[in-house]
Amino acid sequence: MFDDGIGSMNQSIGLVTSQQSISVSPTETTTYVLTIDFGTHFDTTQVTIYVHHVTINQHPTDITDATGFGALVMVDATSSGTLSYQWLKDGVEISDAISSGFLATEAGEYEVHITSVLNGHTITVNSQVAVVALNRLTITSHPEGITIGDTDTATLAVSATATGNLSYRWFHNDSQISGAGLPSHSTTLGGSYYAEVTSTLNGTTVVERTNGVFVDKNFVDITEHPTDQYFTTGQSVTIGVGISVPGNTSMSYKWYLDDQEIAGATSQTHAASIAGTYKVEITSTRNETTAVLVSNSAIVTEVGAPSITSLEFGDPSIPVNGSTTLTAVFSNGSAVLTPGNISLTSGVGVTVSPSSTEEYRVTVTNEAGNSTYITRVLVVTTGQMTSTANNTTGDRRRGATAVRLHSGKVLVFGSDYNYNTTAELFDPTTDSFSTTGSLFQGRGFAPAVVLDDGRVLVAGGNYYNGQFIALSSTEIYSPTTGLFTTTGSLNRARHSFRMFLLPDGRAIAIGGHNESIYSLNTTEIFDPATGQWTYGPSMSARRSHPIAVQLHNGQILVAGGYDGNGNYLRSAEIYDPASNTFTLLSDQMNIARYDAAAIATPTGAIIVGGTQFGVAQSAVEIFRTDTSSFDDTVPSIPYPTFGVNLHQRDDGMLVYFGGATGAYVLTEGYLINPDTFAIVPENVDLSRYRYYYGSVTLLDGRVLFIGGNHSEGTTAEIYSY
Repeated sequence: MFDDGIGSMNQSIGLVTSQQSISVSPTETTTYVLTIDFGTHFDTTQVTIYVHHVTINQHPTDITDATGFGALVMVDATSSGTLSYQWLKDGVEISDAISSGFLATEAGEYEVHITSVLNGHTITVNSQVAVVALNRLTITSHPEGITIGDTDTATLAVSATATGNLSYRWFHNDSQISGAGLPSHSTTLGGSYYAEVTSTLNGTTVVERTNGVFVDKNFVDITEHPTDQYFTTGQSVTIGVGISVPGNTSMSYKWYLDDQEIAGATSQTHAASIAGTYKVEITSTRNETTAVLVSNSAIVTEVGAPSITSLEFGDPSIPVNGSTTLTAVFSNGSAVLTPGNISLTSGVGVTVSPSSTEEYRVTVTNEAGNSTYITRVLVVTTGQMTSTANNTTGDRRRGATAVRLHSGKVLVFGSDYNYNTTAELFDPTTDSFSTTGSLFQGRGFAPAVVLDDGRVLVAGGNYYNGQFIALSSTEIYSPTTGLFTTTGSLNRARHSFRMFLLPDGRAIAIGGHNESIYSLNTTEIFDPATGQWTYGPSMSARRSHPIAVQLHNGQILVAGGYDGNGNYLRSAEIYDPASNTFTLLSDQMNIARYDAAAIATPTGAIIVGGTQFGVAQSAVEIFRTDTSSFDDTVPSIPYPTFGVNLHQRDDGMLVYFGGATGAYVLTEGYLINPDTFAIVPENVDLSRYRYYYGSVTLLDGRVLFIGGNHSEGTTAEIYSY
């Protein structure tokens, strides 16, 4: 009310008069302001009308939880007052559930009461009811592993509880099994298994996987059946079966011959010595289960042993570009000739024409796989003899020494004819001799070795001055100066002894003959550093003209010889440089002999010829390093001989020429195969009769022969091939 002035009101009411009643209906809290204009000033007054309301914008909705953590129910409400909430489950208030949202961990019907307070005025509204469902799944029992036999069935089962509908899927080795949708699954297959269990509720799913289990099937898998076999009469053949079974399995076997069980044949393999049809029954036992399987049958046949009656060449040696026939007689098998892998027919010859000396082998193999073989060497002779460009200046009839220098030239000296002091060098590039410095002492049958520094040590030998005299003097030849110088003398004069260079650079003289005490058992060792000789270990016997050869292992084989008391020896001993000792061998040569040729082979040594009481020997001795013994069965050279030297060609064949039989001096040459010991003619001869000659293998593989007979003392020739 007002007396004077003009009144107006906001909220679109406009002019009002004093004591005018105005009706308003605001939907929200609103402030109304009355302004009176008195002309000179304005007065205002106001009044606020509060509208109290609550609006639920979003009611709680039905929800199904498949997470396992619970379902969050929420309400969205607005009010002009201050809101508070109270949640109810199944009509019962939930303690402390006073927020706009609530995590329901139990299934039920949930609603919320919403209260608004404004200026002391209270309004409460209720939300709609929301149904909360919990999809829960629990596997109460898992499948268990099991071992089954080969005809058994395994049943696997799972138990589960759920709030939804249950379904099942089974897996084998990580692959889903088609049609396996029940809580249990039966199988005859071994392997790994598990099940997936699904709970479905209100369109949600929960999946749980069972523990993995293993169905261990006891089985026998034959990976290799017995196969048809042959066996040689008097032998047997092993037949067997290959299997694959799980671990920790006990296996047993029963073999059958012509459907009859074989007593005692209870192994995985069987040695069949009777012809017939075989099979095996296999039983696998594991974890009280069994599996049984029978193999395929196999036929075992008896065949005769392969046999070779003979293998002969039409000619044992042929010239280059020549040919000959090779005929084998054999039985009980098929034969193959190598080289060439040529199939042979028994008694039917084949033509062979090798370009060089060849070893042929015929192998006869029967159907049982047993084989036997025989070898023969066909020699292709390419050798030839050529004279040197000039003769020696010194007469080298017998007892000459030839030694190859590091340069490849050959130092030649000595003779027991006139005991000249001349020395010569043979040059293989010109095939000629030239003189070099002279010895201080003429000597025959004096050995020499090339020292590590290239100088040549010459020791002992004999000299004739109305009577034979053994020498003790030693000399050293220097290839650098071309001169001989004297050095320390042997402690015992000796000739017809053997001398070798030791691995440490010293030299050893072994045995020999001394005119005053005959044969010697002593050794002496020369030290190049001091130029002196000292006694080494003694042998078990006195040996002059002994057989001695340095083996490939560095040891020295000493055998035979003459003891000076009328005895020619068969005994042998080994000198070991490492221990500086001799060891007498329990085995002996097959024939007593001395002055025989010897050469080392990869497996031992070969000894050829020699003499005993002036009688030349033909038997060849074969010494084996691995057994330290001599072969009982030995080949023979075509003519008994002594006074020869053995040389090894680049192709491995051994060759010797000439020699004396006692009544005759020879020119013939022969080749020896060091592997088979076959001996064949070389088909080229020396141009002169020679024995006790000097010879040496040149660096290019040729062999130089010097002197060696009373009428041929200055001649020399070269063998090449």
